[in-house]
Amino acid sequence: MNRGHSFMNPICSTIIGIGSAGLAAITCLRDLGCSRVEIVALDTDPEALYYARAMRKILLNKVWINQSGMCTPPSSMHPAVERDLVRIRDATRKDLVILVSGLGGSTGTRLTPILAREAKNQGALVLVFPIMPFHCEKQITLLRARRGLRNLTASADTVMPFSNQTLADIRDGRSLASRFKILDSLILQTLQGLLGLLGNWGRINLDLADVRAVLSKQRGKTGFIGVCEISDRNVMPQKVLEVFLNPLRPINPKNVDAAVISIACGQTLNLRDINVIIDAVAGEIADDATIKFGVMNDPCLQDTIRVAILGSTLVQKRERKLSPRCPRVYDHDDLVDDKTEHAEDEKSHDANFHH
Repeated sequence: MNRGHSFMNPICSTIIGIGSAGLAAITCLRDLGCSRVEIVALDTDPEALYYARAMRKILLNKVWINQSGMCTPPSSMHPAVERDLVRIRDATRKDLVILVSGLGGSTGTRLTPILAREAKNQGALVLVFPIMPFHCEKQITLLRARRGLRNLTASADTVMPFSNQTLADIRDGRSLASRFKILDSLILQTLQGLLGLLGNWGRINLDLADVRAVLSKQRGKTGFIGVCEISDRNVMPQKVLEVFLNPLRPINPKNVDAAVISIACGQTLNLRDINVIIDAVAGEIADDATIKFGVMNDPCLQDTIRVAILGSTLVQKRERKLSPRCPRVYDHDDLVDDKTEHAEDEKSHDANFHH
């Protein structure tokens, strides 16, 4: 199967924006200078695709959603669905597939698990960045997002959810556009760290099989990312631990059971620096955690050390009350089934959102 490999591009990768939120994210990634991967826009709305900045655009038939905008499972025998699936499989025939979408609406919630499943069936490593709704949005939207998130955990290798609410909770004078760029910049930094290791011959190499072994998860786990840059060797251990203090996705390091560490620097990096970084991370995460790391040269960094960590962590459920009608809606990292969810809400919405 041809995935577009070459000696100059050993890892064939793509990032796909799905639905309005996904298209907005990949457009911002292009503006931030993301050019090392193929960027694909996918939607059922031709106008949204027209304004998206992507190298490739895929317009799907509106049979995927009904007139009310709710997600409906179209018949697999429908000719339009079969044609769309062929194009989806062609777009996801890569080594590494990154999906970005918003959950809670129609297109992203419905199509993202399908793309993740098709990509995995073709042997790709699948990372998903789902964007969860604001807490002030309708309860039906939050319930739909939760179901979409659970579907993703069964389809992708690693799911790294972010909530729009965390952007709203940042207490400073940032504009709306600059707040959303925080998330886009974090995704871009993660891609640079991961592709830098997989696509370059470094001092200590890390291949796709190593990353897959760490990030391929079982049910009940989710992914996290963290990036930091170190210019002062004297505070290296403290700076490394900042990767766990990401305001968009704070985590408890002791819940991390697997991690991939990317270390990049110019010519000044030595073995002592590597040992300090690995020891700092190993001392914070679970004692029996699996650690894989790679080291690469990046002359642009000069004396600065860039550390990027990707890993899996056990899910911690956090309850958030909204109203007596829908008393239990959890935050964005609730990826497990909630058997105590209000039975009346389940019955009233299953017809629209069951996959």
